[in-house]
Amino acid sequence: MKRLLALAAMALVGFTSVAAQAHDQVEDSQTVWACGLDFEGTAEGFQIIVGSFTSRATGELHCQDNEGNTYNRKVRVNMQTEPLGPVVGFGSFRFAGGAANITLIGSSPRALFGEYIVASGRAAVIGGVGAFTALKVDSPELALEISLQVLEGFGVEAGFTKMTLQRL
Repeated sequence: MKRLLALAAMALVGFTSVAAQAHDQVEDSQTVWACGLDFEGTAEGFQIIVGSFTSRATGELHCQDNEGNTYNRKVRVNMQTEPLGPVVGFGSFRFAGGAANITLIGSSPRALFGEYIVASGRAAVIGGVGAFTALKVDSPELALEISLQVLEGFGVEAGFTKMTLQRL
């Protein structure tokens, strides 16, 4: 689990560096947004390829552009596995976390709302940690989210699923 957390942290640093380099290459007339997401929620279920595992959270999206404008919005984050899918998960836990969102192509934080494909791993025995990477591709926009979480409860969840980020 420490390796997973270390890999997620390294990925976060790497993608932040890429975003900084992209920002330096953007023409002065284009707007570039840097966004973050704070959230709290619950996860529960039982799935070993077949079954159901659900995560629900609420939080706030914070964005600022290169001109100092801000965009703040309360959001809902839902992850629901398919009845048959590449997920192993069981138990119940509460979690709190933060995510780095990078809009690589797009002109507004609104481009972050929608459906993502997620690779995740979380584990807790009384307490624990988790991480996920989410990718959204909608022409002509691409958004990436990397999340680190602190867990309380008992459970394990790892696999690929879909996530929805919605405005409240």
